[in-house]
Amino acid sequence: MKFKEIPITFLHLSAVDGHGRTISSSHKNMQVYPPFNLQPRKLTLAVGSVQQVKWEGGPHPQNRVKFSVSDRSIAVVTETGLVRGVAVGVVKLRGALQTQDTEALITFLQDEVEVEVFNLTAVRIQAPLVTLSVGTEMPVYVMGSDSGQNPLSLGSVESGLSFHWSLRKAGVLEIKTRHAEVGVSVSPSHSFSALVRARAPGRTSLKVCVQLQQINASNTSLSDHLTDEIQILVFEEMQLTAGSPGSILMSPLSQYPLQRAGLVTVDDQGVLRTGPDTGLAILEVYAMDICGINQTLLITVEVSVYFDKYSLPAFPLGWSIRMRALYYDNMGRQFHSHNIQTLVTANRDDLVQLIVDKGSQPFLVQTASPGLTVLRVQGDTTNPFLSDYTPLFVMPAISEPPGFLRSGDVICFNSPITDHQGQRGRWDVSSSEILQMNSETGVAFAKNSGTVVVYYRLEGGQQTFREVIISLFYFMLLTEASLYDSLLTCLSCPVSAQYSCRISVQPQSDSILHLLSTWPLSIHLSACLRTQSAPAALLSLPQSPPSFQSSLQLPYVPAFHCPVTKIQLSSQRPVAEITVFGTTDMLSTLKVQSDTPDIVLSDPVRSDEDPTLLLISVYPTSHFLDQLPSTASITLYTDLSPQKHFVLVTGVMDNLESG
Repeated sequence: MKFKEIPITFLHLSAVDGHGRTISSSHKNMQVYPPFNLQPRKLTLAVGSVQQVKWEGGPHPQNRVKFSVSDRSIAVVTETGLVRGVAVGVVKLRGALQTQDTEALITFLQDEVEVEVFNLTAVRIQAPLVTLSVGTEMPVYVMGSDSGQNPLSLGSVESGLSFHWSLRKAGVLEIKTRHAEVGVSVSPSHSFSALVRARAPGRTSLKVCVQLQQINASNTSLSDHLTDEIQILVFEEMQLTAGSPGSILMSPLSQYPLQRAGLVTVDDQGVLRTGPDTGLAILEVYAMDICGINQTLLITVEVSVYFDKYSLPAFPLGWSIRMRALYYDNMGRQFHSHNIQTLVTANRDDLVQLIVDKGSQPFLVQTASPGLTVLRVQGDTTNPFLSDYTPLFVMPAISEPPGFLRSGDVICFNSPITDHQGQRGRWDVSSSEILQMNSETGVAFAKNSGTVVVYYRLEGGQQTFREVIISLFYFMLLTEASLYDSLLTCLSCPVSAQYSCRISVQPQSDSILHLLSTWPLSIHLSACLRTQSAPAALLSLPQSPPSFQSSLQLPYVPAFHCPVTKIQLSSQRPVAEITVFGTTDMLSTLKVQSDTPDIVLSDPVRSDEDPTLLLISVYPTSHFLDQLPSTASITLYTDLSPQKHFVLVTGVMDNLESG
């Protein structure tokens, strides 16, 4: 069987038996699909750079594609085909098309490509021209030591490279960063490509310095920077001293419409409107007087993108970027028309979506996820002079909410983006059941938990968005704990906290402390959580914020009370008593200790008349009384609490004692 097309067809078998009867089998569905292969056929990556391998062909719908590399110490690959260079070397990347059959994965199609990982050891400036006429411009970008080390592999290095462009002689050329005309700034780590514009006749040198921060950290023999320099000649194009040599530059077999929609349009009321393109236009105004006098006024209209002095650090997430590939001749003059088929590729398909119309030169880039994408535009895949690379760095243009968001929180979203007239956009959300948004101010109230998308839309149709997660309510659950144990709060979200409960008694008289130490008490502990309330006038939310409360009764052992703080001992008074009041549990664990062996302590004795009273006898040794004046300290403590009580023992002379 040989298939020439790619349909879904049916196969059945027919046979004729000896009696001439035809016997046919049942129909079998068969799908003819193109070969499964990975693209590109060879990946060249710098250490630390990322590029996505793509696949095409295979049956539809496609099954799971399993990626793997022959050596993970050189390169690694994710489930979505993102390949990252780890160390210098060459590995094989395999993509296997798998299907599930009886709880086992079966591989029925696979393909391999080669991945080369290199260290950047040299750079060179790739410039299509070295001779420019005044007023023309051209793109330049940085290459490695060979053609495979292009910005697709250098520009996607996540950290470690920074590109710095400079001129030997100022005034002849002007270096412009990419996307400066739309108010987006490019950091040095993404400036692997630039635009050069000829300003005045002369000769100058264009230089690039690539700083290596981490790429060659393991190879100390390499320099921390690499440079390259090229000479560029700028000349002034010959012009007629009188008249205008207006001309149109076209390539062979191309078309250029002489009548087309201009940059601006004017209606009958005199309202001037701009289109999507930028540039210069001439507006001609006629005035016809009833007296027969006709007047003509020519007005130059410049259409440019509006942006204030604040430049965006990246393209907004969710933005639609309209781009156009421009072609120049060997003198730097731009073609008005050409028949070159433009090929647009990106190193990351998961960050941007390319919408290319084969019938027109402009193409659309839709930003889908934050990150850096290197965009390559080629007019001829075999001619490096017909190639250009540009960075597309995407970040959310909506302010990030502070910390974790929970139901009941009020959030103020903000965005620096305005339209061409400087007017701000309107706010919206994907679900008003989770987040209630004020469309004018961007103030929102979190009503319920979940994931919601916040949109910021301009009048012209552009929009940016940000995903916001609202966490669940707190549900407090108090668990059994002793007086000095930690009290843990169990939450319904993955957050834990630890609380300690410490109870103390304000200064009281001895009689009150005596009662507090002997009475059986309990502690009733309650915890209440209330959500934040939103401004009702702003959001028009009539309902009151919810609250949650839980309580727990904790067993409480009161502190013991010892009214004795000082004891005086002498030969005439060789014995003293320490009285301690407390509950049965407290007194049974009470311990007494002296800081010197010259003071002897009896075992604590419980009073027969009062079970809340404990008596301790204190005896001095003869050595203690012979060393007058002498002091000692007795410590009373228990394992039930950190409470400690100190009694000062002083040895005195008999006459001083009697006096």
